[in-house]
Amino acid sequence: QRFIGEEIGSKINVDSSSITEPYRKNIDQFTTPAKLSLNCIFINRENSNINVSNIRYFQIKAVLNSSNPSVSPQLDNIHVFSIQSNLKPKIKRIQIKKSTGKKESLRTKTLSSAGLQSSSKKGLNLRWIGTDPNKDKLKYNLYIKKVKDKSWIHFKKNITSEKEFLKTDLFEDGKYVLKVIADDSLSNPAKSAKSATLISTPFLIDSTAPVITNFFIQGVRITFDVTDRTSLISQVLYSFDGKIWYPVFPVDRISDSRSEHFDYKLINKELKKHIFIKVIDEFNNSKVFQKEL
Repeated sequence: QRFIGEEIGSKINVDSSSITEPYRKNIDQFTTPAKLSLNCIFINRENSNINVSNIRYFQIKAVLNSSNPSVSPQLDNIHVFSIQSNLKPKIKRIQIKKSTGKKESLRTKTLSSAGLQSSSKKGLNLRWIGTDPNKDKLKYNLYIKKVKDKSWIHFKKNITSEKEFLKTDLFEDGKYVLKVIADDSLSNPAKSAKSATLISTPFLIDSTAPVITNFFIQGVRITFDVTDRTSLISQVLYSFDGKIWYPVFPVDRISDSRSEHFDYKLINKELKKHIFIKVIDEFNNSKVFQKEL
């Protein structure tokens, strides 16, 4: 606080008081409500500290005294300089979704374009919401670990975006958790910067394609099992030439588990000698198996 005025033959004292929950009728009067506390008296006109914090309002009282009745003291103005307290940022939520890989077209995809694995981008879309009560700019650091592990993998450093794509083929299959740390060091000195941390609920990473087992051919009847260690079976297709693909449904007519059994009659009017079977899981991991008829 700094005040300016004339003190010829006079004395100026300035008091301040803080009010945590002021009564509006007392704001314009220097009274002492139940939750008002006197802090200090200011004598130094150039630099006097106001010891107030964590409050919404404070009042100032100026007392002008004169030893000379013919001279009145004068207070021109009072300057109050403040520094806003740095408050901790917050992370509201973390959202993790599978990348939306498109399923194979049943009639237009060739074997070469389908390949042994899908060409679509596989991974997880990570999103979160960070807020700061001071409206400071935030940066984020991302960590990941298996649920049962103790140490974190720091896979993304000092990003300002609130979204990231996680390439799941870098990690083993299993259940993981994501940790997001937000800090406001871009807007504050290192000593006063604050941070917040949020850990996600467990989520699944699967980078391994399903496998076919127990494959049997009896005339036009084909039976086999499709199994995935981590995630659900999404789709099974077959083709004779790699150009036209036909869907195959499991015995229970719905793909909703990590293991499905298939039993169907093959329509092979052109008496093809080989069949290609493509299996895809819910994370779009895929593999093509070639079988001789």
